[in-house]
Amino acid sequence: MERPLAIGSPESTRSFGDVVELMRIQAKTPPGNDPCIGSCYECLVSLIDTDEEIGDFFARIYQERSSLTPAHAVNLTFRSIQHIQLNLKSDRSYLDFETSEQWRPLLVELMAPDNRKLLEELLLIKDTITTVYQRYAGPKAIISSYWNGDPVNVADFGCGANVGLPGIELNVPFEAITDETPDQLVLSENRKPLNIQVGLAIDKYNPEDPDVKMWSIACSHYPKELRELKGDNELASRFKGSRNTAFLQADLLSQQAPHMIPKNEFDAVILSTVLYQRTPTERETIITEAYKAIKSTGIIIIQDFARKDPVNSQALLFNGAWGGGEFGYRTFILRKYPNADLLEALRWSDGRCRTVKPGEDFNVLQQER
Repeated sequence: MERPLAIGSPESTRSFGDVVELMRIQAKTPPGNDPCIGSCYECLVSLIDTDEEIGDFFARIYQERSSLTPAHAVNLTFRSIQHIQLNLKSDRSYLDFETSEQWRPLLVELMAPDNRKLLEELLLIKDTITTVYQRYAGPKAIISSYWNGDPVNVADFGCGANVGLPGIELNVPFEAITDETPDQLVLSENRKPLNIQVGLAIDKYNPEDPDVKMWSIACSHYPKELRELKGDNELASRFKGSRNTAFLQADLLSQQAPHMIPKNEFDAVILSTVLYQRTPTERETIITEAYKAIKSTGIIIIQDFARKDPVNSQALLFNGAWGGGEFGYRTFILRKYPNADLLEALRWSDGRCRTVKPGEDFNVLQQER
């Protein structure tokens, strides 16, 4: 059976203008409605528009790193700035910024000719790491509804800090969820322990590396969350008792990955917020590896800022405006057997997964229970 999912329009000519336009959108509808992020993008757009040297700086990096999509470039820019201020300069003053004027002196200094090398290096070599345990509530509910307590083998492609499968294996509870699905299926299934027999978490970066941990913090939290962050170390320690989940350091886009990842081994492969920053070609590569990894009765769970293409129900369109768009963060199922339909199972209020509604194909979950 051929891989049945189309996941993006053909790649077009890259334009830095697309990056700036997405920054404008994010300035108006920032992730988490966080004014610190929105005002940062507002200031960046202003500087790019009015300062030719700064504009050329960002345009050159975007052209030099040909794998960057506009979504990845925009997200990576803020996360790099946050990493520099939070982890390298130990300066938390920016957390309270809510206007472009507050950001301007900091950004001008950061991008001054004598200082910009650090930001340039991050933008040229880093990838954002997404690590939000709450996002695994959807995949856990789906796997639980399909296998109903039976032992399962699960792989997490792009696991970030590797809290997803260990947390599920240990039945670490999620934060409160407003469940608007019939029979509150998500809450009901998440109360049940999931019997993970074999878990494999895969990521390009080693989550135990101290530098990776610092970068992960900068990528995983909004500024307003960092202001309120308590007990993060305590929470992280709760994931240490996992016995059945192994970590594999591998780049899913490398030529070595197909030789490292087991074939026909897993009941489910999770792709949580992995694809939206990738090019269509990269998405195809990752989906192909996931498809090879699942059993004939297995499923791929894609959770991302995406929607089904209204023209082609077997295609996904990814939403670059990931900060806005009500219930634009969704959970999809791709089955290998008995058919290969792309199913929209759940719709989440945003990427923090605090409110969930049924997707257009939710009835499939009820049928599988």
